[in-house]
Formats: sequence, structure tokens, C-alpha cells
Amino acid sequence: MDKKDKILKLINEIDHKKASNLYFDLNKYLIEKLNLWNDDPRFSINVRFESRKKRFSTNINSRLVLGLLPNGSDPILMFMIYEKDLKYINKFERLEDFQRVSEKTVLMYLTFKQYISRANNKDELDKMLQRISSSGKRFTIQAQ
Repeated sequence: MDKKDKILKLINEIDHKKASNLYFDLNKYLIEKLNLWNDDPRFSINVRFESRKKRFSTNINSRLVLGLLPNGSDPILMFMIYEKDLKYINKFERLEDFQRVSEKTVLMYLTFKQYISRANNKDELDKMLQRISSSGKRFTIQAQ
């Protein structure tokens, strides 16, 4: 199975066009915000098919910063953020501590519905995206 087939297979398994589009839009946002370029070695999107870890994951310098997982009719988005920024974000699915770099980061899981409910509050959504790109920027700068 080639790369394109793997990507299409996972998109079909997620079976949620809006969530899939959002994930790729968020990648575009990160690429633009972090001034990454075509074929930038610091940026990668992976497709995983291990049974309990099926997902798309976006990595900056081998550090997971964004992801999308199948979850029935409500896929899950993953965001790497600084733990200190959790106070700005209400209602998330779960957290997973991540290896420490210099500041503690966490992998935050939001269902698509939880994410979209924030779209009604544009200020909260903008702040969340700024915090995500801020942690991504730090990982990007480290490799330069």
C-alpha cells in the first residue's frame, strides 16, 4: 500500500469530512504561522495504523504537536500545549503528560464537537491556536 492509499484509508476510517478538513486546515495554519517551507525536514505528518493508535499525527522536530484519531461519529483532535496554558482552555476530553523538554507540555484531546463548540467563541479559539503554535514554534526554533 503506497502513502496515498494509507492516507485515504485512514480518512475513510475517520469518516468525518469536517474533522478531516479541520485537521489539514490546522496543519496549514501551523505551516504558515511557523514559516515552514515545502519539504521542510522539521515538519512531518504521519499515518499510524497500529490497532489502538490509529491516527494522523503532525510532528515538528519529531515532537508530536497535532493529531486526529477515529472515534466513531466524533473524531478526536490532539493538541500539544504547555501545561500552564490549560487554564485558558475549558472542557477537553483528556490529557496525557508528555516528556519534559524545559517547560511541561501535555497532549490535550478534544472531540470534534468540543472543538467546534469553541468556534462560537472566536476569542477562545484564537487563543488556543496561538498557544498551540507557540509550543510548535519553540520546537521549530530549537532545530535551526
